[in-house]
Amino acid sequence: VANDRVVVRLEPPDSFDPTRSAYKVCSYGGSNIYDESHYFISRSLVLAEDPADALALSKPRMSTGHSASFAKKFLAKVTDGKSKTFGKSKKKKNPWFSAKVTLETQHPVHSVTVTRDTKNKPSKAKKYLDGFEVWVGKKAGEKAVKCGGPFAWSKIKKGPVMTPCAAAKSKHRYVTVILHGTRKTLAFGEIEVH
Repeated sequence: VANDRVVVRLEPPDSFDPTRSAYKVCSYGGSNIYDESHYFISRSLVLAEDPADALALSKPRMSTGHSASFAKKFLAKVTDGKSKTFGKSKKKKNPWFSAKVTLETQHPVHSVTVTRDTKNKPSKAKKYLDGFEVWVGKKAGEKAVKCGGPFAWSKIKKGPVMTPCAAAKSKHRYVTVILHGTRKTLAFGEIEVH
């Protein structure tokens, strides 16, 4: 309880999709907790990460063939809050994008959310992101702990893909998005790290 408000933290399951899922918040108004007739739905609550709570990203790096200035421009586009201004890599083998998470505390990365670009037609956006993976590591491009993926287009096209990073440790400060394959282009609209 804080400031006369009850604050409840719910841990959603791995399959939770914040753009398509909701939980009912129930209040209990009886004396027998096993009697369901005393529970009533007080409101619906959609669980999603607050974009305002997203961690800052810095020191962007990309796969071979991309300059530091190219990576900085990519980062600026995927953290501006607009999925139409997307970052796009050059066509390479297994292109990846990494950025360092600015953690004010020693808590590890909790989750990563990636949004497809919404400027291109879905058929083009699919080519740029279908099958992507999210990893965390101690340096740029390192695949130390897999957060999730490969993600199928059927999930990507519905909205932001949020993946938990349950096994991440505080030393894993770099988040990497990678698209495996020969002559691939990696492009997405937004990334948020919590």
